[in-house]
Amino acid sequence: MTKIGLLGDTHGNRAWLRFALWNFHHHGIDRIVQLGDFGIWPGQESARTMKTVRLLAERFGQTLYVIPGNHEDYDQINAVEVSDDGWQYFRKNILLAPRGHRWAWEDTSFVALGGAPSVDRSWRLQQKSPKSWWEEEAITQKDVNSVIAGGYADVMLTHDAPGCQSIMDRIKGNPQGFKQEDLEYAAEGRKLMERAFQGVAPKILIHGHYHFPVLDKLTVIRDRGREEALILGLDCDQAARSMGSLDTETGSADLWDVREDYQRYLSSGTL
Repeated sequence: MTKIGLLGDTHGNRAWLRFALWNFHHHGIDRIVQLGDFGIWPGQESARTMKTVRLLAERFGQTLYVIPGNHEDYDQINAVEVSDDGWQYFRKNILLAPRGHRWAWEDTSFVALGGAPSVDRSWRLQQKSPKSWWEEEAITQKDVNSVIAGGYADVMLTHDAPGCQSIMDRIKGNPQGFKQEDLEYAAEGRKLMERAFQGVAPKILIHGHYHFPVLDKLTVIRDRGREEALILGLDCDQAARSMGSLDTETGSADLWDVREDYQRYLSSGTL
């Protein structure tokens, strides 16, 4: 199996997760990378969602590899021991990638750097119960140093992204009216991600977080000089471009338009 499924932010949306796993199964994909804001939250509703995902993935013979986002319960995440293989087994078929974790599938090398600053931090800090903001969400310089120390990887899997042109154009002018201090907090996260990205100099960086599809390129410096790396961003739950695939044999990555797949799913009666 050379194709790996890619899944954008799901925000604990149980119905969308059911469709996503069904769709990957029908595409013959059993390894799925979820790119953060998966839906690990306090409370029984999140626990029920995780059970649904575990059981459905078990039925389809799938494993989810989650790159944690910013809207996640880091109290739960940090309580999960890192196994000898470098993964955190949140459930037996839901694995979390610690920051800086490296591995290989086929002949393709990967490095993970989850987390991001929440641009709506001020609003979340006002919500005392249930808790919805964790300081550990933000990438630190220590995280960056650790990732850079590992050197090159073919593919970098993240939640946040470096500030490529398509992202900067989309968020220009603060269209959602976030507070200035939160905008600066988010901008610092992109700067740290840029440093990590340049230190790794991957062929492809794949991310979530921004809730719109991204297909862009950034220049990196490798042994042969200046080259271009692909930046691929997935949309979020209920959006057409929130799923895709990575082929480890060809090194190509694609965003899917899942609108027709979703209609087939609804018509199948599998809800």
